[in-house]
Amino acid sequence: MTKVGVISDTHGILRPEMLRVLQSCDKIIHAGDFASERVAKELDRIAPMYMVRGNNDLFIPAGQLETLRFSIEEVNFFVIHNRYHISEIPPETDIVVHGHTHVYSEEKRNGVLWLNPGSAWMARGWSPPSMAVLTIDGKDYGIRKVLL
Repeated sequence: MTKVGVISDTHGILRPEMLRVLQSCDKIIHAGDFASERVAKELDRIAPMYMVRGNNDLFIPAGQLETLRFSIEEVNFFVIHNRYHISEIPPETDIVVHGHTHVYSEEKRNGVLWLNPGSAWMARGWSPPSMAVLTIDGKDYGIRKVLL
């Protein structure tokens, strides 16, 4: 079983409550807008991290890490910062992780989970800062929303 912390839009801030949750995770997925190379390096020291470039990640050259595909156990991921930049998702995708809006959302469409962990820094609208934790066991997964 693999425990995965899913975050986005940290904008240079590492909330202590977020770090406490991530310390118990085997892997981290960050859907962009670190806004600080220091934050990216600190998170990568906690657990192996999968990351994409957000619109505020000027430390990552434009055109690099715009999307990322990978598997954890038997679950196939596609990660992008802004879901509105997706023309199509790759076949066999089980979970699309995205950020940018600072609002938590999870919805299943055509068998694919679309997950936005919200902002681990500052949410928008009425949403509090948030993240998600995935528990993966083979092809099965569970998801838990975490308010920060």
